[in-house]
Formats: sequence, structure tokens, C-alpha cells
Amino acid sequence: MNLSPSPLNLMWTNKNHKTQISAITDFRTLSITGSADLLLEVEKYAISQKLTVSMIPLRGKMHNPENAQLARDFTDFCAKYDTLKMPDVTKFLVKFRSNLTTDVITEGSLTLEIARTILADKCLWYQQLVEVSKDLILTKRTEHSLVAFGIGDCVSIEPFRKAGIKMTKLDMFSLLNPRSSSPISAPEFSPDAIAVVGLAGRFPGANDVEELWELIHAGRSMAKEQPRERVDFEGSHRVKSDKRWASKPGQTFYGNFMEDHDCFDHGFFRISGKEAM
Repeated sequence: MNLSPSPLNLMWTNKNHKTQISAITDFRTLSITGSADLLLEVEKYAISQKLTVSMIPLRGKMHNPENAQLARDFTDFCAKYDTLKMPDVTKFLVKFRSNLTTDVITEGSLTLEIARTILADKCLWYQQLVEVSKDLILTKRTEHSLVAFGIGDCVSIEPFRKAGIKMTKLDMFSLLNPRSSSPISAPEFSPDAIAVVGLAGRFPGANDVEELWELIHAGRSMAKEQPRERVDFEGSHRVKSDKRWASKPGQTFYGNFMEDHDCFDHGFFRISGKEAM
């Protein structure tokens, strides 16, 4: 769950302490983790305080203090194998700041830092960027580039703007996988080459390619309301993690379903029976 604006003014007490602030993204947004039922209570309270709420249907026990020992166990396990050891912090060529304290890391286990960041502690992302902007001021340069790794944009430009720094964001994925602009040449074949072409398949509403062509020629759609015996929607991950979305009035789901799915040899193709349905 994301809360904004001014979520730090939010005062909500859970007597069992089953919700945690997982990350402070910027000066007006934070993320809270907890059980689905408790987060619905937080959502209602936040809305009553005129805060903007965005529910994120992700499941997992991350950024939870209960995982502190698990983070230490993971660190001890990695320390036993050279292939799992992280570099020593004293060998860094540039400053490396902690997501947990925003201080420059000068000693200690980098593996434990990473494990705690993911499993047990909240991330002070915004304050981290504030400290980085202070470091950049010391370079006497007003323009810098920021390279982002991973999915989503969680880096706020606001701290750099306030510090008078022009920051350009670069997406590392697009840099590593540039689209090829070179033309694709057609393959060359000898004059006596023979092409062997075949096609077979079963499709929703069509047991072979001839029946499929008849469907296409007739412009028929085989989409229909999901059969309950084929899809346990009520027991799905999406419903369990976002009950409000699933309980919307008139919520109906459709799909394209093949006949005689139970005759499919899913084991031969190494997929589960549930996936084959």
C-alpha cells in the first residue's frame, strides 16, 4: 500500500503491530506492508484523513522486523561459500550509503545490509537521495546522470531539484539491450531446395486447423464466461490479495477454453495439471 500526500502525519495504531512502514519513497509517500484485512482498515482510516491510497496486490513478508534473525541466518549461510560472498566494503571505489541509516558504509557485512534491506527493515529511500544530493554538491558540478536498475521508477528527482542539481535518469535495461537498426537480410536457398510445411493444433472451439479457419472465416468469437469447474477464481491469488477488487458488483470474467482439457497429457509436456486447465 502506498500513501500520499504527507503520509508521515498519518497516526494509525494497530494494537498487534502487524503492519510496518516498508519504505519512505519521497517526502510525501510511504509504503506500508501487512495482512490484507489490516491494510483495508488502514486504507479506510487514510481515506478519512483525506490521504491518497494505492493498494498494491503483492504478497510476501518483506521489510518485517520479525525477519531479523532470518537475515542473520542468511548472512551466515552466504559466508560459508566463496561464490556467495559479497565484496568487502573497504574495497569500494565510491561511497556506498546504507538504505537503512543513509550513512556511508565503512565496515560490516554487505550481505547483512542487503538481507536486512529486503527482509527486515524499512528503507529510507528519500533521505538516502537527500544525502546523495549533498555528496553531488561537493563535486561543484550542477549536472549529473542517474542509472536505474530494476522494474519501476522509485527514484525521486525532488531532492536533486531542491539542491539545484540537474539530474538525468537513464534506464540500464534499455542501455544493455539496444534495438538493432541493421536491416535483416532474407535467407538464401539453392534452386532445388524443398520446403516442408506442416501445421496442426487444437484451439478453443476448434479441434483442428480446418475448424479454426471456419471460425475465423465466420468471424466468431469463442470467448465465454469462465466455467467454475475450470477456474477457481475465488481461490486465486488476485482475489485473496485484493478482496475489494474481487467483490465489485457485476464482476464477471471471460476466457477462451478448449474442450476435453482433461485428456491432455500435461505430464508429457512437463506442466502441471492446474496450468493445463
